[in-house]
Amino acid sequence: MLLLILLITIPVLFVGLIWIACSERNEGTPEEMAANPELNTQIWEIHYKRLQTYKRSKYRGQWEYMGPRGGIYTITASGNRNYRY
Repeated sequence: MLLLILLITIPVLFVGLIWIACSERNEGTPEEMAANPELNTQIWEIHYKRLQTYKRSKYRGQWEYMGPRGGIYTITASGNRNYRY
């Protein structure tokens, strides 16, 4: 019975640890994130402020850019702009 419990819990814990390690998260303090657009953030307000200041920002693991007329876009693998807002 104990062996069965171990065979079930060990893989579940292993998958959980991998998921936590690979999840996207904030990198640094809010002050550091506001000053450096290369740090990943989950906070929209910091992301938008960085877009206005630097015209680029890493948000939820993906680079986003602000165009000259204020549109927010990403760049696809083929180099095309994919406007979000």
